[in-house]
Amino acid sequence: MKLNYFTFFLTLNTDSSISGTPRYRDGATNRPPMSKETSALQLHFDRAYLTRDLEGGEGGEYIAGVLSATQRWFSSQGWPGGPYPMSIPETLRSSISKKIATDTSVIKEETVSKVPIRGSKKQKAKTGFNKMAKTIYDMISFLSGRPVPGIPINSPLPADPLERVKQIYWQHCTLLTFLRCQGASVASIDPEFLMAPADYLLWRQLQFSVKKELLRQGNDKEAEAVKILYEVDEENFEFISQRMWLDVLLQILKVLVLAKVTPKTLKALSTPYKDISMPIVNPDPLASNIYGVPERILLAWMNHYYETYRAQIWQDCTKGGVPPARWIVNFDYDLMDGLVLGAVLGAHLPFLIESHLKFMYTHPVSAEQCLHNALKVISGMRLADIDYDIQAIDITDPNPIAMLLLLVNLYHRLPHYVPKATIEFVGDLHTTVSRQVKVNNSSVKSLVYHVLLAGPDARDFNVQKGNLVTVSPKSTLTLTVDFKSRFMRHADALLILVGRRYGATMGNTLSFKLTTDIDVVKAKVVVKVESPCYEMKKFTIDVVNPFHEAGEFLIALVESSSAVENFHENNMATSKEKPGKSTAQKKPGDQLSDAIPLQVLSSNIEASNQKTSQIPKLKAFFLSSTSIYLEAQGSVELEVCYLPFTVEERQCSVIFVNDQIGEFLYSIEGTALQPLPSYLPYVPSKNSVRISSAAAAGDYVLLISLHVFFSAYILVISLHVSPSDYILVISLFYAGMSLK
Repeated sequence: MKLNYFTFFLTLNTDSSISGTPRYRDGATNRPPMSKETSALQLHFDRAYLTRDLEGGEGGEYIAGVLSATQRWFSSQGWPGGPYPMSIPETLRSSISKKIATDTSVIKEETVSKVPIRGSKKQKAKTGFNKMAKTIYDMISFLSGRPVPGIPINSPLPADPLERVKQIYWQHCTLLTFLRCQGASVASIDPEFLMAPADYLLWRQLQFSVKKELLRQGNDKEAEAVKILYEVDEENFEFISQRMWLDVLLQILKVLVLAKVTPKTLKALSTPYKDISMPIVNPDPLASNIYGVPERILLAWMNHYYETYRAQIWQDCTKGGVPPARWIVNFDYDLMDGLVLGAVLGAHLPFLIESHLKFMYTHPVSAEQCLHNALKVISGMRLADIDYDIQAIDITDPNPIAMLLLLVNLYHRLPHYVPKATIEFVGDLHTTVSRQVKVNNSSVKSLVYHVLLAGPDARDFNVQKGNLVTVSPKSTLTLTVDFKSRFMRHADALLILVGRRYGATMGNTLSFKLTTDIDVVKAKVVVKVESPCYEMKKFTIDVVNPFHEAGEFLIALVESSSAVENFHENNMATSKEKPGKSTAQKKPGDQLSDAIPLQVLSSNIEASNQKTSQIPKLKAFFLSSTSIYLEAQGSVELEVCYLPFTVEERQCSVIFVNDQIGEFLYSIEGTALQPLPSYLPYVPSKNSVRISSAAAAGDYVLLISLHVFFSAYILVISLHVSPSDYILVISLFYAGMSLK
């Protein structure tokens, strides 16, 4: 029997002793590294791969991992219309036509030769047309976008067994020719081993019959050209057929899936920050003797995002801090701790940082910590609705083929999660603002999207049409997005329309950034109070929880001479930059939140008061407690003290804050009246001096005399009276005073 090389499209493992290749990191592995002998076997893929001796060794485990990864990928991603469970090679051998023969017919002995067919039985042919069945040609058409030339889709096989075997052989040869034209390495694949066992035996007998007939006719050259395969028992045939079909599927992945990763697509990828450019990869296929161009692009893509975003993602990590720099050179050991995949996800999906990625171990030292990181990565992918068949154990015990296919999927899907547009919601606090998003479908088939709201404030947004929407062919769907504010700060979220497979079509993921701006803050209740200056007045406020959640609310008092609504409307909008109107973008590591906290709001109000008056003003409102517990839609009385120190009107904003539930505002308008008269009693002391009534009366007469003197003087000057008349008037005045 002719043994065939098992050709792969990628060299998957390298020797750790090669110069320039980093050795295995301590703590990042959960299985012992392979020996040099085993690595050499996997590096060269010699004939020993097809022997049964490797079934129980590391080589057999590796091949089993490749087989499982390939089978899982094609079952979930390789067929039109959604997942289609398959088994290699049984499903592929029976998926050459939708007209399936349930039992193989027996060929009459005189038709072919007198050589017995091992294991054959005389049965009648039972055929049927299965509309739900899928053929391998449907798979090729789905992955390449065009059918295999020369093979009609859904063409039935001939009813005659000999003609059917010839048709199957021709179809397999045509398939291999198509793959060869696309760049696949299929020289070691024999079409005969792609058949079912009974068809293989029938084909072998047919070749015997043809060769015997040519020899009988004397055509020795033509008879010598007829290839007669060695007889293979059923067990070995299944083993070889499985390897042949696995090789075909790997070549399909190489030329139809991996070939879509090109330098052109790398340059056109949407990145989170426009000013950070992607690396340039040399497109020369001879630039590396280990990896092809697509593999080197994926390695450069991972290195770029890990090195650029690792400090930003894990700057607040409590389990090790920022991870160390590394050089990613393979698709198994460098990915098994989950940090590289976490960096790629965090760069495109920043809402996963606070909920998942910051809890990863950045310096894993055990298999359990690597598994913990892998679980966080898988959970984040599920939250982002990345539909891919992968488990955490696939990351901690990686197979290069499985990880490579995962990276190809992320390479094509994650850039669509970068927002293409910004939708701004402007309104009052606790009011509902609506905006519309139009989704246009220019294709002739329906598109299905899963609506995903993600981000720190995603709960404040709502899409009216539900979580699953369908866009009809050649039409436009209008989505209404509602926002009800709970906080005075900015709210940020992402509206992601994740494309779902509907038949053979699947729409691209659409992402929109949702930002808000609260321009007016209105008080829920306005309370008016009056009190004389320097007099304390106690009163209560009935505080009602406007939210449907119970919780502890912190209380902050902000006083000013004008209403806080006017201050917020006039000053708050200018003190912070509105989203979507800035030309400068934030760099990695910058703060993502630009909300103004209550302390800043209070300091701004006090600063405005200082501008209007040089004399600092004392607080006039006081509380007995700094927090209050409110049931959902419940009410509690809050005691407030009002003690004015100046005769003026003061406004106090009582702000109730809960970081998880929300904020609301009450307003108190205080009016200070004139102070009440105060009684000052006389208290005798040794330092006090008491004036007698006589002395007080004398002082009174002196004061009156001076007043009369100056009044008379002014009268004389104004009437031009002579000095003698002036003296006469003064004399008469004193004479009258003496008579009294």
